[in-house]
Amino acid sequence: MKNKVLAILLVLALIKGIVWMLMTPIFQVPDESSHFSIIQIIAETGKRSHPRRERVTSKELMTVSQTVGFNWEINHPVWQGYADNWQKQISQVPNEWRNSFVQNQYQTSLKRPPLYYWLATPFYLIFHQQSFLFRFFSVRFLSVLISLMTVYFVFRLSQLVFKSKSLCLAVVCLVIFQPMFSFINIGVHYDSLVILTATIFLYLGAKYLRSRKKKYLYWNLIIGLMGLLIKPDLIVLLLVSPLLFPKKKLKVVIPVALGILILLITLPKILISGMRINQIFIDKFRYLINFNEYSSNFDRLSRILISGQFLPQLRDYLVNTWQMHLAQIFPWYWGVFGWLEKVMPAFVYQGLKIVILVSLIGWLRFTYRQIKKPSFSKATLKIIKFLVFSTIAHLGLVILNDFRFFTVSGINYGIQGRYLLPFISVHMILLVLGLSQLVSEKHYRVLAIGLIIFSFSLNLAGLFSLYQYFGWVWL
Repeated sequence: MKNKVLAILLVLALIKGIVWMLMTPIFQVPDESSHFSIIQIIAETGKRSHPRRERVTSKELMTVSQTVGFNWEINHPVWQGYADNWQKQISQVPNEWRNSFVQNQYQTSLKRPPLYYWLATPFYLIFHQQSFLFRFFSVRFLSVLISLMTVYFVFRLSQLVFKSKSLCLAVVCLVIFQPMFSFINIGVHYDSLVILTATIFLYLGAKYLRSRKKKYLYWNLIIGLMGLLIKPDLIVLLLVSPLLFPKKKLKVVIPVALGILILLITLPKILISGMRINQIFIDKFRYLINFNEYSSNFDRLSRILISGQFLPQLRDYLVNTWQMHLAQIFPWYWGVFGWLEKVMPAFVYQGLKIVILVSLIGWLRFTYRQIKKPSFSKATLKIIKFLVFSTIAHLGLVILNDFRFFTVSGINYGIQGRYLLPFISVHMILLVLGLSQLVSEKHYRVLAIGLIIFSFSLNLAGLFSLYQYFGWVWL
């Protein structure tokens, strides 16, 4: 029965993904145009443009952007609406312009690791001979499929925490229908793959803690390494991996892990400065692990720590950014659409805060119970601790990245709520766990039904806000 219910939820997730995909106009997911441009270049030329020397975009993509009024500048290209005949104009763009490239100073994401783009290119090629819209939405559909895989692993992960099948399904629904998750997982964007990778990593880690079978630990580390090929922030997966090892082995594991990390960051510099080596190899190595971003982050943070200015600069950062973070992170985590332009009605966020506050009360009761008389097994408590520390480490890394940008530029760049979505599985598990402490086990089913209705209503609120802003563009 549980598998049938999960199958039904996956079908609903697919339908929901397609609806959100069609409701969101092209290029209206942040950085979507740049990511599609990179995929198009790889598909049309068989290689990716050089991240430091070639800021190019296809003439087709530039023309389509002009047709739909998309502003490539990253200063929030506010939605302008479409002309009545926009689809006809796009269909008339010459086919040969798809592999004719022009300079575009606003092309971004050039230095991102390649794995998402490799996976997305075949979806572009499926409709290679079709019109632009077929190719574009085919790549978007990849994100929908990835989100289905994420949902499956969220369910498997929640099973390792909850005995109640009803609570597991509640967690799944909270993830499926979370508005920002729904929005970011229908775009041409690597975040969908980031969320899936982090979720699989957490599942394998929790599975190892439950079973103590080393194969799960090995696969956990492999997934952690794969994260380096998707987004630099996923280095956090490797940083929290030592939490899975017994304490007696940490004395060996941590120094070895730090040594490997430092080697990966500094090896290209050593090779360049101390040896004569093929420059093509060096460029490929840099490109594969995104050396420039990892190295620059490492260098800047090292200089801050060595200078002794870390604490004064951190105080300055917190004083100057805390108000902006309070205003942005929470609503942008739950749902902000377009290029950070349209949020849901205020009462939606107020309701969410009440639910989270109630869950926190439940967590106080949970903590008291575990101190007085533990009701969870040792393995389950280890899994919960692993999940909690992992999401705290990820939050710390996100803040550290923003702090680094602030110290270098003096600009309050801000933390977009979607940066926290890679650990959405943990967030929803912790939310349900807190709420479950306030009801008896015989009422878990009622709680789950209430959360499922709540999550579906929340998604409708997000979808209505999306429609309110963009309207229906396919008439």
